[in-house]
Amino acid sequence: MPFVVNAYNTTIHSSTGYTPFFLMFGREQRVPLDIVLGTPDRQKYAVSEYARILLNNMRRAHTHVREKLFKCSQRMKRDYDAKVNERQFSPGQMDWVLNPRIFRGRCPKWECRYQGPYLVLKKLNDVNYVIQKKLGQKPVIVHVDKLKSALNSNMSVMYRKMFKCPN
Repeated sequence: MPFVVNAYNTTIHSSTGYTPFFLMFGREQRVPLDIVLGTPDRQKYAVSEYARILLNNMRRAHTHVREKLFKCSQRMKRDYDAKVNERQFSPGQMDWVLNPRIFRGRCPKWECRYQGPYLVLKKLNDVNYVIQKKLGQKPVIVHVDKLKSALNSNMSVMYRKMFKCPN
């Protein structure tokens, strides 16, 4: 395992442009091959001068990494947003709610993953809705990713009457 970790730490990462070893120590790791082949002559510095140069190199590298990571995160967000289809639910609409619970000993293939229908009471923000299963039960806040529209319009009309909602 230590060899795998070392290989990871001495490989340039596409998101940063640097090796983790360099970002941690301010220099590239010396490996046994460097001893065999020899390393280029290095300049001799006083300890304080070397520390100053090392600190400046690390500051420059970390600034560059921050910029690259920001660009990388923007690209990842753009790619994610291109695949997302935004869903909207309106108050009074009937929806199913995903229950991700898996029961031990039961085949999840045959389980009913959605519960409900629930009535959408109001939209809190772009991704959260307040829903209620029955009149008098405590309303619940649910993320939009767990909601699926109940397509049966007759059922929606019946539940609206039961909850005394305007059409």
